[in-house]
Amino acid sequence: MMLRQAKLVFFYSLILLCCLLVGCSKPSKTIQMGYNPWIGDQPIVIAQEKGFFKDEGVDVKVHYFTALSDVMTNFAENKIDVMLSTLNEALLLVDKGEKLKIISLVDYSNGADAIIAKKSIRSIRDLKGKKIGVEIGSISHFTVLKALKQANISSNDVTLVNLSVQEGMQEFKKGSLDALASWSPYMDQAIQEGGHVIFSSRDIPGEIIDVIVIRQSLLDEDPEACYKIISAYLKTLAWFDKNINEGLEIISKSIKTITIAELKEQLKGVKLTGLSDNLVAFGTPQAKGTIYSATQSFADFLLEQKLIANPINTEEIIYPNFIWEYQKQYAINSQ
Repeated sequence: MMLRQAKLVFFYSLILLCCLLVGCSKPSKTIQMGYNPWIGDQPIVIAQEKGFFKDEGVDVKVHYFTALSDVMTNFAENKIDVMLSTLNEALLLVDKGEKLKIISLVDYSNGADAIIAKKSIRSIRDLKGKKIGVEIGSISHFTVLKALKQANISSNDVTLVNLSVQEGMQEFKKGSLDALASWSPYMDQAIQEGGHVIFSSRDIPGEIIDVIVIRQSLLDEDPEACYKIISAYLKTLAWFDKNINEGLEIISKSIKTITIAELKEQLKGVKLTGLSDNLVAFGTPQAKGTIYSATQSFADFLLEQKLIANPINTEEIIYPNFIWEYQKQYAINSQ
């Protein structure tokens, strides 16, 4: 298995290197990319609006979906080639037979995933015998189980009510739930309705990760375009870091229903992951990085919850080559 993987890595790297050195004559198709309201996804709007994709010579059209489940559905139906999602959703698609690769981090959740409770509930331990709204199999479900484990509470001691993030918000507003597991921007609405955070991804640092996922067939057909997507994305993050106000204005105009001040507040709940974070995550050819154990942790969670049918070889879906190649090009250009 290791020999086979090494050969594949060499094969794709050779193709990519040739394309970068001499250029590929075959014109790239328009690549369809999907994202959702999650604050960590929004720099992709900047990449489109500021022309970072165009500057790299790759034709990308971004599609906004109001729910992550819609992003997954469109990926499964072959309507988009690239998606921004959590590790969780990527693994659920793999279990359904989708051939894909994780090629970059997007962000670490650092408070933007949370459990919001009524004012009378002060801690996770107070949830015994209570109703928690959560979308089963989602990242919020993972958050709930992590919180219960930290508090030494069995999942049998609470009632998990399976609801979409939008349905959960409505039920929490009506008062039929004691707590709600959600994510920004939806969790912010629950807080506005009188709820407060009793547990968040800040309590489990580095465990909730969003990633860029590409279809395997796109990698096979056009590895150069795939690399250019990552190059454009990382350059976007570097620009955004130095031009935060202009970037937030672009995002605000795209979403329309949220102010720049609200976006700034949401950004506090994530850590956008540039080149240095990606290098730590993907490691080196000699030593695996943190993305490998994190992905395996989610695969184990899904299997334990019987949300996937079979174990997943997570190493096969992680593709570090574009991050490594970008680092090489970055080092050359910095000389």
